[in-house]
Order: sequence, then C-alpha cells, then structure tokens
Amino acid sequence: MLSPCSFPRVCSSSRRVNSQSNIGSQFSAKVLIALDSRAIAHYVSFVNPDPVKRKLPSGGKMVPEMTYNTEIVPDSDDILRYLDKHLHTDFFPPQLPACAEVCNRASTIFAAYVLYYNWIHEPSYRRSMACSFDRYLPSFIFCGREMLVDYQLSAARKDFAKKLASTLDLDPEALPEEAEMRERMIAELLTYQAELKTEQQPYLIASTDKVSAADAALYAQLERLVGDEGDVQLPSALPDLIDDSRLARLWAWHRRMRHEHPIRFKGKRPPSAAE
Repeated sequence: MLSPCSFPRVCSSSRRVNSQSNIGSQFSAKVLIALDSRAIAHYVSFVNPDPVKRKLPSGGKMVPEMTYNTEIVPDSDDILRYLDKHLHTDFFPPQLPACAEVCNRASTIFAAYVLYYNWIHEPSYRRSMACSFDRYLPSFIFCGREMLVDYQLSAARKDFAKKLASTLDLDPEALPEEAEMRERMIAELLTYQAELKTEQQPYLIASTDKVSAADAALYAQLERLVGDEGDVQLPSALPDLIDDSRLARLWAWHRRMRHEHPIRFKGKRPPSAAE
C-alpha cells in the first residue's frame, strides 16, 4: 500500500455517522474540520487506499461518504448539509448564501488549481504527492523508487488533468504555463480574500460567528498548497505561495484557522480498532 485511507465514524448519543475518506484528503479534512468545530464526537478508521478495493457502505468508490444511522450520504457538501438538517450544525446558514457560494467555488474552481499543483505541475508534484507516496514504499526498495511511484500514480495524474481542465475550461493536452496558472489561481484567491474586510475578521463570511462550510472548504484546500493537512503532516505543494503579500488578509485568516481549528485525522480510531 502506498498510503492509508481513513474512515471517520462519527457518534453522537445513540446516533452514528460514518464518513469514509482518504487520510490527508482535503475533502475529508473539510468534513473533519466541520465536525471538530461543533465538538461532535467521532471515530476514524482506515480502509484500502485503492479505490478498486475499497469497501464503502454504498458500494461506491468515491470518498468521503457518510452513514448516519442506516442512511448513506456521499460527497462532502452533502454530508455537511445532512448534518445541518439532522444536527442543526448551521454550516450553510440559509440567511447567508455566501457560505454556500464560497464553499462551492473552493470545492470546485480552487480545488482544480490544487489538483494542478499537487498532481500535474512537475516540481510541485515531486514535492507533494510523489514524496508522500514514496514514504509508504517498503524500505528495502532502493532502486527505482521514483519510477515506481510515477507508475503507480500515472493513471491518477491523467484523470486529474482531465478533471481540472474540464473544471477550468482548458485543453488538458495544452494547459497554460505555470506562471499563468498561478496568476489565475491568485485571482481566484483574491475573490475569497474580498470576503475578509480586515486581517482580524475571524471567519470568511463577515456575519458568521463560527466555522461555516466556506471556512472548512477553503481551509482544507489551502492546506494542500501551503500547509500540512494537520496531524498527517503531508508535504505542501506550493509553500512559497504564502509569501505572496497580495493575499495578506487571507494568510492571516489561514493562520488563525490553523491555530484554532487544527485538522485532526489521528487519534479517532473506533474503540475496537484502537491500537
């Protein structure tokens, strides 16, 4: 196995929520950030990293996926909406449509740039995903480690190139140069920063007094560029981006989120599976 996957099992009173995901996945982190922000007790267990071999409750292959009592809910946004409905968590306040709008853009448009820097752009791919997967290879493999990792990830890289190109309306066979992609991404980040009126504003949407879906979505995605996804300590793809002074208010918000809402995948194993 190149990397482990996680299966958060969230328990609240007699109610049970199961949410399956890859460990370190930004979409998984989005759900965990949200759950921790509301102090909802939950467990995390591990499943096979290979989508073909995953055994999810729905029989599907995509993560995260949540089970609440006997109901199964796929997709991180749908999970948060389901929690709003059943646990009154208020991740998508109906009176603040900007929460849903920012969450959607962060989970699609900005997520496409995160894919680009983690999987497509060669230097940042080497720094992040290739490095991450390399550490799960057996230690006795000395020669050809980089080639083996590239072989294991080649199909995923092609799929992600098509996905990001479709999302950003680009030609997957002729993506723009990195400098242009970076400027496009910064322009996208500036739209989120516009929600922050001052560096002291605690949450993305000015009228909120707690983590919303917008905060959880953008924070989780940013961690794959400039952070480490909390306690899983994954290498960031584009650490120098945090030095871009054009995004000073956004970085102040990001630092505050890291301090007050650290991402936690570990230490949440079900009692029966505890080490």
